[in-house]
Amino acid sequence: MAAHRVRSAATTCHHPFERFGLDLESFLQGRPVCAEFYAQLEDENRKMAMDAAVVPMVHDGDFAPVAEAIIGYVHSRYADYVVRYAARSRGLEQMQACFDRKPSLETLSGPAPPVARDDYNLSLLLSIVLTNHRFEIMKRLQEFLGCARPAGGWPRWARGRGTR
Repeated sequence: MAAHRVRSAATTCHHPFERFGLDLESFLQGRPVCAEFYAQLEDENRKMAMDAAVVPMVHDGDFAPVAEAIIGYVHSRYADYVVRYAARSRGLEQMQACFDRKPSLETLSGPAPPVARDDYNLSLLLSIVLTNHRFEIMKRLQEFLGCARPAGGWPRWARGRGTR
């Protein structure tokens, strides 16, 4: 009976996230670059896309400006960014699976294929808006930096590109 309800709900949903009470479509309205990104991510890896869709729903108003800035930057800076991000994520999943099968120092810190710096940077940026824990970390960091600002501003070494 319960399986029938799930199947019935799945066939009436316009978008797969709606069955979880998430309205991703309203977030994506008026954000064509973000909409294209999420569509490509869903084509590339549906599970990853579903995980990623939770972040804007949990963080609502805080999320949109950050996502637009990061996804817009990534869109203009990196070619094939969705494919590259998904490939990097699959590589990390494989490393985790290897460790889960045989937890040991060898599988924890064993040899791994080198990761191109651009792929690493791309993955780090996108993980901020695609994973809840990274978004939470950045929110807490922003709060900390806002509260911890010393009288007279930050020291000279803490000013410049990327520190605002």
